[in-house]
Amino acid sequence: HTVTVPDFEMTRTEITNAQYRVCMEAGVCSAPITDPDNYFDLTGYENHPVTHVEWQQARLFCLFAMGRLPSESEWEFAARSRGLDILYPWGNDLPTEELVVTYPQTEYPIPVCSRPDGNTAQELCDMSGNVQEYVQDTWHNTYDCDQGPGCDNGDTGAHPDDGSAWETAAIGKVVRGDPIDENADWDLTNRIRYAFGLSYSITGFRCAR
Repeated sequence: HTVTVPDFEMTRTEITNAQYRVCMEAGVCSAPITDPDNYFDLTGYENHPVTHVEWQQARLFCLFAMGRLPSESEWEFAARSRGLDILYPWGNDLPTEELVVTYPQTEYPIPVCSRPDGNTAQELCDMSGNVQEYVQDTWHNTYDCDQGPGCDNGDTGAHPDDGSAWETAAIGKVVRGDPIDENADWDLTNRIRYAFGLSYSITGFRCAR
């Protein structure tokens, strides 16, 4: 599936606990859910990626920051160092501890940009590993719902080829990137369907504009 992506900007890091707290203190964002695995309120975790927020909370933060969630096409274009034919953000070398955090050698998640050798050519951090990331798109299990087996929820149509998000009435949202767990591959083909309205300990986000 070929997509032409216009120029855009993307935050270098996944949004951190400290950044998200600014939105809360402004009275715009609501708090992440309380969970034993959520370190949002603990001292020393300010530079960790914010987690335990649902898609709508992520979207609202990006609007507060004068941006938006990236489309799935933008996310992959950025993760591939502006669309290169590579397996990982850093190229085709197999993952190592210097490139991406490997399970279970460290606490999860880790502070953003802790593995700079694994950055993209444009210096985006953690496009693989750390936390998975919400994008704007609704989940579809194929790029063209009118071809092949079709899509869930009776959706029709096809993925846009202009880099924009594909949004329909279906409630599933797309999550990209592979977190550090025992099943991680860290490659850029990983995409997951998450239910709208739920939050997860392994999922964060970054913003674009």
